[in-house]
Amino acid sequence: MIHFQRDDEALTFEDILPLIPLREVVVFPYMVTPLIIAREASIKALEESIGRDRLLFLVAQKNAEVEQPEKGDVYRAGVVARVLQVLKLPNGLIRVLVEGLVRARVTRFTATTPHMRVKIALVEDASPA
Repeated sequence: MIHFQRDDEALTFEDILPLIPLREVVVFPYMVTPLIIAREASIKALEESIGRDRLLFLVAQKNAEVEQPEKGDVYRAGVVARVLQVLKLPNGLIRVLVEGLVRARVTRFTATTPHMRVKIALVEDASPA
């Protein structure tokens, strides 16, 4: 379990989360941004998140051209994000509004099918000098 304090909000969540690889976008803590989810594995990760605690682990892909990313195709550092809103579009895509909560890193991949799931550890922010 991970315990995290942000401003006036205390969060406790499991250290194993569904992972969604992002193309050409990076989400940071405190950032609220819309994402378009199209890949089947990413949709399954989103559905798992919604069925549980609405938390995801978002990481950037190393190469945006890779259609079905695997472990070696994603960076290990990313952000734990909360799903704020989900809208299913008529063309089968899903528009999701996420809020970055805290930086974390992958310590281990626990599953790769039907979508990636990872064990994470929080990244401590460096104090200003």
